[in-house]
Amino acid sequence: MRRPAAGRVTGHRRGLTGTVMRLLTPMVMSYSATRHQVFSYLRHGGTINFFPPLFTPSELIEGLLSFQASGSALPPPVITRLVREVGERSTRPLPDLAVLFSIGGPATVEDKLAAYRNLSPGYRINYASSLTGGITTLSGADVLAKPSTAGRPFADVRVEILDADGRVLGKGESGLIKAWTSTMVSAVVSAGNKPFVDPKVMGDGWGIPGDIGFVDEDGFLTIVDREADMIVRGGVNVAPQELEKLIRTHPKVRDVAVAGFPDATMGQEIAAFIVADQGSVAEFEAFLRANISPDRRPREVRLVPSLPYSDNGKLLRRRLVETLSPAAAKQ
Repeated sequence: MRRPAAGRVTGHRRGLTGTVMRLLTPMVMSYSATRHQVFSYLRHGGTINFFPPLFTPSELIEGLLSFQASGSALPPPVITRLVREVGERSTRPLPDLAVLFSIGGPATVEDKLAAYRNLSPGYRINYASSLTGGITTLSGADVLAKPSTAGRPFADVRVEILDADGRVLGKGESGLIKAWTSTMVSAVVSAGNKPFVDPKVMGDGWGIPGDIGFVDEDGFLTIVDREADMIVRGGVNVAPQELEKLIRTHPKVRDVAVAGFPDATMGQEIAAFIVADQGSVAEFEAFLRANISPDRRPREVRLVPSLPYSDNGKLLRRRLVETLSPAAAKQ
């Protein structure tokens, strides 16, 4: 991808506040979010500690303390593990950590609040895409006021919500997210550096990140789901993240993923993969029957020891679908 140089500089500066100049991250440089944070600190004379990528929560906490890290960039699953490690405290366990960047994927409301309260009041999570760069940010008091949102657009960013015909929708109406940013790529190239026509690159700085969402009356963007993850069951659109949010309200659920799989009758059916220390499939199925309408209720419920995440914290739904019965996977 080709991105304007001026836009790259603007993008790298976002998130740096005050004298935050000591960054610790265990994330590898092959991920764009890691590169953005590292280059931002280096441009401003900061020091980088590349922590070993294999670690326990206690080892990472010790590393943050010994390095006196004033900033860290971590994916949501790692932040969740740190939150569980430190628990609720009256004093901050990481007093030097002025900024905690959540990178690589969405975070739950509970994890955002816990990270803000128990790890760092400088917790922030940005919404971005590889095409557009940064779009919105959630930080400071906004974390407490609007934890279910992706935050407000950066000052130099514009956001519109489109319906299926490309018309701009109003406040509170859900549709395809469209954004104008100074960091929007100017071109997409394939192997061999050949130009590739990507319909999501709309020109004049506008692009389509590929997510479904809405903007509320206060200007905060809420991500409903990724367009690519949307399940279409019998002609009805079902957003996995909405179901995951509901299932997480069950007190025994530690983590959950919802995904669609092929079905000869409905086009797609819905599967829920639940991580829980206690509870049975029958118990969770009863919970789903009581709280989710039949057209959106998962047909398959599986208890799994853990969920597959990429190194930068993105949930790998496809791997979960592949664990279903061969008959279901081949339909």
